[in-house]
Amino acid sequence: MTIFLIHGFLAKHSPKERSEVNERANPAQKPLAGELNRHTGQLAGELNHHAGQLAGELNRRVVALALQAQPSRRSARR
Repeated sequence: MTIFLIHGFLAKHSPKERSEVNERANPAQKPLAGELNRHTGQLAGELNHHAGQLAGELNRRVVALALQAQPSRRSARR
């Protein structure tokens, strides 16, 4: 997904819509739009990376709590 800044608004577009928007774009703004899109992609990648790290940490903590909540095997045999 690519996010564009168009007329002051952030908008999501399909590839076909992006192509049509790019054809109508002011040639002087195209380099800036390309740079903004690259930065947007980089930020989205970083956000996904950190979200994955947080999900992994949450999973580790949930597993640890689940293991603590189970009775030990020794007490279960009595």
